[in-house]
Amino acid sequence: GVDTAAPTFAPGSTFAGYRIESIAGRGGMALVWEARRSSDGAAVAVKTMLPTASLDPRLLPSLT
Repeated sequence: GVDTAAPTFAPGSTFAGYRIESIAGRGGMALVWEARRSSDGAAVAVKTMLPTASLDPRLLPSLT
């Protein structure tokens, strides 16, 4: 089957060059994380798409 669980990170973990600090919000299609860019420490938001949203090709245009 397809894993429909939301991607999760522990505070302090790293992902794609960003250090995750906390979850900032959750919507119907994605999670938004408060993070710091590892290269310069800048505060950023990292959005991860929920697996269920990625299964519906009609939703993809709204994420770009």
